[in-house]
Amino acid sequence: MDSLLSMEEEESSPWSPALSFCFWVGFAFLVIKSCICKRKKPHQEAKPNMASSTIREVEKILSYRFKNKALLEEALTHPSYYNNNNNNGESSRSYQRLEFVGDTVLGLALSEYLYLEYPSLDPGQLSPLHHANISNEKLARVAVRHHLYSYIRHNIRDFRSKV
Repeated sequence: MDSLLSMEEEESSPWSPALSFCFWVGFAFLVIKSCICKRKKPHQEAKPNMASSTIREVEKILSYRFKNKALLEEALTHPSYYNNNNNNGESSRSYQRLEFVGDTVLGLALSEYLYLEYPSLDPGQLSPLHHANISNEKLARVAVRHHLYSYIRHNIRDFRSKV
C-alpha cells in the first residue's frame, strides 16, 4: 500500500529547503541530492504490461490518475510474481523500492498532520498516534477495505484466503 505513495515528482520539489538545510549541516546526502535535484526518473521509458482496464480500475479506486502507469504496475507487483519464468519477459521490478520511499513519505505527511492538528500534544503523545496510523496492519486493512489486494500481481498460493 505505501508503495502507491511514491509518485512522480513535480517540477519544483517542496523538499528543496529541507535538503538545503541538510547539506548546510553537513549531512552526506550526495546520492539523494543527485537523484532529487537532477530529477532522475528511473521509470521514464517503461511501458506498463498490466491491462489498461486494470490500471483504470485502480486509478478509480484511488481517485488519482497516474502520469506514469508503469509506476502503478510496479507498486502492485509482489516480489513473488517473478519467482517463476512465466512472466512473458517483463522486467523484475516489485513494489519494494517504491515501498522504501513510500514509508518515508507517509511518515512525513502524517507527522506534519499530527503536529499541526494537535498542537497541545507532546511527542510522547504524538508517537503512538503516528505509529498506529502507519503500521503494516493498518495499511493492509485499507487495502482490503478498498479491494486493492485483488489487483496485486503475485505467485502466492492461497493469497486470497490469507487476506
